[in-house]
Amino acid sequence: MRDESYPKAAIQGALPPEHVIIAFLVLINDLDVATDYIKRIVQQQVGVKAAAIQDGQNGSPASLTELFPFGHDSVFVENNLKGLESGFESKTSELINDAIQVMFQQVMKPRMRPVLAETFRDVDYLLSEKDVGEFDGQDGAEEGGQDDLVQQRFERGWMGLTRPIKRILTDQNYDRLIT
Repeated sequence: MRDESYPKAAIQGALPPEHVIIAFLVLINDLDVATDYIKRIVQQQVGVKAAAIQDGQNGSPASLTELFPFGHDSVFVENNLKGLESGFESKTSELINDAIQVMFQQVMKPRMRPVLAETFRDVDYLLSEKDVGEFDGQDGAEEGGQDDLVQQRFERGWMGLTRPIKRILTDQNYDRLIT
């Protein structure tokens, strides 16, 4: 992630290339999926022990106790598997959080500036006496005009910025990025 797919611009002040951003997003998802698979594998192996005891060990997969019958080997293996799971999850969570931070700093933030500049381009915030009179007559419910224009411009820019990222990232990672 840091060496080959780090989303930084080749030229200072430019945006990172799209293929590098996509590769980085895919690697974030890979870490998330790997964490999920490690959890499943460990829970399945540790869960086999409980299932084998409940089933009376008839036709069920071999439990850790059957695979490691000497002394407390099965307890040792179970503790090591749980340690593997928690260590792997903590490291990947740290990497994912760092990657999300990089995505925000290197991709989202630089692209957000032009969206905001376009959103508020040519908007006049000074009200004439006519505008003040119309505003008072509407009881605070302003319809149409500059508010709609600003909202439409922002929505168009925001969707253009976030839609490609949302298609690639998992929902959980996308929520982390937006948060």
